[in-house]
Amino acid sequence: MQKKIILLFLSALLICSALPVTVFAVSEGKCGDSLFWSFDSKTGTLTISGSGDMYDYGSGNEPRRTPWYDYEEKIKHINIGEGVTSVGDFAFRGVYFETVDFPDTLVRIGEHSFSSSGAVSVTIPAGVETIEAYALLSCDRLSSVYFETGRLKTIGDSAFSSCTRLESVRLPQSDVSLGKQSFEMTGLKELYIPGEITHISAGAFQQCKSLASVTLEDGVAVIGDSAFSGCISLSSVAFPETLLSLGDSAFGLCSSLESVRLPDSLIEIGSQAFSASGVKDVIFGCNIEKIGAFVFYSTPLNAVFLPPSAVYTEQAFDNAADSIITIYGVPGSMAEVTGGKNFIPLDLPAAEKTGLTEITLVSRDGLEYSTDGESWQSSPVFSGLEPDTEYTFYQRYAATEAADASPRTTPSVIKTNAGESAGEDYWEYDPASETLTVCGNTYLCDYTSDYRAQDWSDLKNKIKKLEIINAEGKIGSFAFSKLTSLEEVSLCEGITAVGDGAFENSVSLAGIFLPQTVTEVGNYAFCNSGLKGALDLSGVSVIGDGAFMNTQLNEARFSESTVYLGFGAFEGAGLQKALFSGNAEFIAKTAFGNNARTVIYCGRGASAEKYAAENGMECRYFGDLDSDGLFTAADLLLLKRILLNGEAVSDPTASDANADGSVNMLDLVRLKKLAAEI
Repeated sequence: MQKKIILLFLSALLICSALPVTVFAVSEGKCGDSLFWSFDSKTGTLTISGSGDMYDYGSGNEPRRTPWYDYEEKIKHINIGEGVTSVGDFAFRGVYFETVDFPDTLVRIGEHSFSSSGAVSVTIPAGVETIEAYALLSCDRLSSVYFETGRLKTIGDSAFSSCTRLESVRLPQSDVSLGKQSFEMTGLKELYIPGEITHISAGAFQQCKSLASVTLEDGVAVIGDSAFSGCISLSSVAFPETLLSLGDSAFGLCSSLESVRLPDSLIEIGSQAFSASGVKDVIFGCNIEKIGAFVFYSTPLNAVFLPPSAVYTEQAFDNAADSIITIYGVPGSMAEVTGGKNFIPLDLPAAEKTGLTEITLVSRDGLEYSTDGESWQSSPVFSGLEPDTEYTFYQRYAATEAADASPRTTPSVIKTNAGESAGEDYWEYDPASETLTVCGNTYLCDYTSDYRAQDWSDLKNKIKKLEIINAEGKIGSFAFSKLTSLEEVSLCEGITAVGDGAFENSVSLAGIFLPQTVTEVGNYAFCNSGLKGALDLSGVSVIGDGAFMNTQLNEARFSESTVYLGFGAFEGAGLQKALFSGNAEFIAKTAFGNNARTVIYCGRGASAEKYAAENGMECRYFGDLDSDGLFTAADLLLLKRILLNGEAVSDPTASDANADGSVNMLDLVRLKKLAAEI
């Protein structure tokens, strides 16, 4: 009997082993320290709930795979609930879902988290700070991305690369760092870059073959290497007036780009920046300094006007073997060296005569003239203008039967005067407005310290306003000293120096604007005058002994090319801030008297820093907002708060990182560079 039972039991085991076995996959579990997942097979919905960060996962070939791996082909909807703060690396790579919902609590979207997935339309919540590299790489159904403006700081390398159907992107108006190739080979058709994004990284939009137009808002300062290369449909680029640098091959192979107008702010263009593009016409800004090699190689460009500001142009205009680029420019400038036998002289516009409502430019055979660079006339005379108003002028060689019109020059700004025509030297006094007008150079000669030698000495207590027009060169010594009622001075462009004692003891003169043509202020020029507040000396190279002694100035800004700051120049002035944007070759030990309150502002390592140390004066660096002697992330954060939120800091002067007299996005770019150098 016992043997029969054993035989029956063994038979049952054999029968069971022959039956198919069903294994049930787990449909819920843990995906973070405090996160849980569940999958609803009826709706195809994967839900992530709980709080905190999701685990990071490896690729499909690595040991740690996602816990919903067995359901990836069945997932249609992904619902990431409130409380979740990150999507882990590789979390949904290759999952061909239909929709995804992000929570407002989300802070990070991980590396490769949605690459090669079925995402169609994505809205990035305002709380997201980081989108890691390759996050949505090669999503072949993705057609639109909307960024809610918030805390986003980083879009990683290739984050949206190869999303070939991605036609629409609205970037956030915040200081976002765009990674390399972040939108490479997408289907974008037009692009608007807000000014808060100051730097467009290398290859960010390269090979976007449907991209037709790009608008860059003021604030964008740097366009990186190959940023838009290979955008073969790109025909229109609006450059901002804050752009400083174009990288290598930035617009290379942009075959539809035929016309380029570069802003005055642009200083440097990298090599091959427009090579193999369709550029036929290019206008440089008037401050360009460096142009890299082969910038217009293999383009249909045949002529350019090269501004006098250009100092480095080696091989810049080498073109294909059968194509020659003619260089127009000012004789004696780098244009002549660069062009060689292909150089043609074309001076900048200059006034032959300026009147109350008329400007006559210097005439030359073959030239035509314009105020806008678009409409041209053969006459150099422009009438019907407003008095005392600045106008912009261009000129070019007119078209002939044998040749097209030349490129236009960079602009010249010329001002109508408030008196008679140039060439008539005179002075006159208007008792109604209490204005002394001095025209020409005859009456700007040297006088003695005896004010009675001045031609207008009998009016010394009646002159409230002084206008100097149609003059050039130096204001003579003591020319306007002891004008005790003088309150306002207007100097024309062309004045290059203010002579010794020129405005000495003009006690009512509270302010003075010196044109950029003024490079020298003589000994005691404004001594004992009524000058107060801030003074801009950013064009002046030589400041004489006692030049501003015993005034009420509290701030002075010095030139990058300041050579000499004389003995007692600001003694007794009570100066609080002295701003040096460059390296002064000589600063006299007594330049600021014994005023211990004067704080020196300068760049790190500048000669003014050494001067401050030797004379027991406080020194602060431009860009060092927290005054700790370093350029760190803390300084960057403070400056961003100033620019974006209008928050106040203890020392606003230090926030002018590039020492140009204003605080804007260019300072943020400069501060980033300074921080990187330390």
